[in-house]
Amino acid sequence: MIHTKRVLILENDATERKTLTEFVEKHKDVQVYATDNIGEAMEISLRNNIDLFFVDIVLDNNSSYEILGMEFAKMIRKISQYAFTPIVFITCLDDPSMSAYRDIHCYSYLGKPIDYAEVEKVVDDALKYSNYNSYHDEKLFLKKDGIIHSIRMKDIVYVESHGGMMVIHCKKCELTLFYTSIDMILEKLKYDVFLKCNRSIVFNTDYLKCIDTKQNKVILVDGLGEFKISRKMKEYMLRHIKQGS
Repeated sequence: MIHTKRVLILENDATERKTLTEFVEKHKDVQVYATDNIGEAMEISLRNNIDLFFVDIVLDNNSSYEILGMEFAKMIRKISQYAFTPIVFITCLDDPSMSAYRDIHCYSYLGKPIDYAEVEKVVDDALKYSNYNSYHDEKLFLKKDGIIHSIRMKDIVYVESHGGMMVIHCKKCELTLFYTSIDMILEKLKYDVFLKCNRSIVFNTDYLKCIDTKQNKVILVDGLGEFKISRKMKEYMLRHIKQGS
């Protein structure tokens, strides 16, 4: 199963932002979010699982002292989900590397004007690196009634959709959302342990007890649930689980 990689570009220069966005979008299975606003960038980061950040250190063209991009990176690092996500700084400062690497654990940095041959290598290497982030430590951030809820990926047992509602079942809690599709949730659950067994159920294979091939259903451990699956999906799941074993 191929999952889309998500790249966030925080850059105040409209021309640079557009050019960098178009360049990164040429990579296969990559979705780019681009903005010049820190607040919007933070909201995008909380609503999605970002795999790579491009951050302009100086977001104010009128001042080389307002290193707001650095402040955004510091805020991102305080979110456990992004503790080790690659951050690439974009800068026209003479020597940003010392403080950037020390304080933010910056993955790399690009000088202005941007060398797009260097961007090519950075994107390829950084997205490969992001594959090593473990879903055991990653969190899913979901907004409901103005409150952002944090759920560990590994704690999600299954997600079900019915009657315009989406219910996320965890080991110790449930969260009900409205007007959210099963496919939108599946996009956020970007790891291969999550499988869609029918139109309304996505489950975590870490909680799979067995597949009943006669009755075409999956049974979860500890009585957590059992769900019907189509014959086509059953064959796919058997192949998937066999390849993962």
